[in-house]
Amino acid sequence: MGTGIADGYDLYESAVGKVVVTFNPNGVSSLSLASEDFEGYFAHRHGRLLIRAEAPSAWSGHIPAAIEAGTPGRLPVDLSSVTPFQTRILRIAATIPRGEVRPYGWLAREAESLAERAEEGRFFLAVVGQFKRGKSTLINALLGAPLLPTGVVPVTAVITILEYGERVSARVEKREGGEEEIPVEAIADVVTEERNPGNRRGAVAVIVRHPASLLRQGIAIVDTPGVGSVFEVSTKATHSFVPKIDAALVVLGADPPISADELDLVERIASEVPDLLFVLNKSDLVSAADRAEAASFCARVVAERLRRPAPEMLFLSAKRALDDPNDPGLDVVRKPMAAKAILGYIPDRPFIYDKLTGAEFLRFVAGIYGQDGRKVEHRGLLKTIGF
Repeated sequence: MGTGIADGYDLYESAVGKVVVTFNPNGVSSLSLASEDFEGYFAHRHGRLLIRAEAPSAWSGHIPAAIEAGTPGRLPVDLSSVTPFQTRILRIAATIPRGEVRPYGWLAREAESLAERAEEGRFFLAVVGQFKRGKSTLINALLGAPLLPTGVVPVTAVITILEYGERVSARVEKREGGEEEIPVEAIADVVTEERNPGNRRGAVAVIVRHPASLLRQGIAIVDTPGVGSVFEVSTKATHSFVPKIDAALVVLGADPPISADELDLVERIASEVPDLLFVLNKSDLVSAADRAEAASFCARVVAERLRRPAPEMLFLSAKRALDDPNDPGLDVVRKPMAAKAILGYIPDRPFIYDKLTGAEFLRFVAGIYGQDGRKVEHRGLLKTIGF
């Protein structure tokens, strides 16, 4: 095992009898009912041999639980023997809840939609996070218009996909098939929990077209229901959409920082897509010290869970950007202290200003902190020579 010509396997008990779980260093490669010729079938299907072995200790303990649950959970899965398109289809099929069935037509429609996206070059950027992080407000700020409903209680309950169109329009994709055109003003009637409790209208998604320049580039922005709210159907809708996305913008906050539900969602998304961006929204509502502490905490726990280098955390205020889209921000030269308070970042690293002399750099940094640069330079010189 691990040579590329053979996988390991072991036998496990299940509700339907013994099953064969095959694996390699990349993860579980197959699961099937035990039969007399399962080794020959595997070699024919995957082009590799099988060797009886123990699964890697890092995740072998998760195999019995995964068999019982019917989902891989935290088990790594090796899909190297299938094409990227087949991988996406398998992951979409995996979103079908246990105990439920879908007709072949449903999977065919999903496959057709995926193929159309690939042909058209559309890229799904999902905005995800806990409820009330300001995800819909952030999307409105990107569009430059208050198009999506927002509020003080958990609002979004149905997936909303924003794509490019010459004019603003909206349509609803129905669970039983077909679509329905709706007025833009009626979007809230479908996507909000208050007006569509438990998604009684049977909406799979609301597709909104908008002439924003960002969307013209082929990016489709996906507004997802917040996880962790009292509305379980909203959390399920977000998790079921994960296999369809190409990248994720994870919206966190400084107060409170990342939650357990958000961390589980981040881990799920990271197993599906390579690109995740992290932002701390509403950063203007807390102090610079609190922002820095929240960013450090979020980066650390994400790195530990994903076993990756700590991601960069970007600070923003979506509401401020939406309220005043013409606000150019703060000039870090003219108003350095105010800029530092908003950004939570002090540009005091020498490699950023490689054109400055040592004395100029020292005076520049001192100025950012509101100090007299020449006095700081004098104190530094005294310290250098031992006084």
